[in-house]
Amino acid sequence: MTIKRNSKDELVITLSGKVDPVVVQNALDYLLYLELTAGSKATPKQADALAKDAKRNWWKKNGKRFLS
Repeated sequence: MTIKRNSKDELVITLSGKVDPVVVQNALDYLLYLELTAGSKATPKQADALAKDAKRNWWKKNGKRFLS
């Protein structure tokens, strides 16, 4: 694994092909969650409840497009 910073001040992480992309996506989702909730006065439990509510509302609005 290598981690480098490119000319656009972005971090570029290179992993071998042996790593499951789903595992990497889950790790990135968790890091994004930490980034988004850093500095928030909401508790993790409140953030999780908000996310669950948002997902439920999204499925109510868009679910037919995927399930029909």
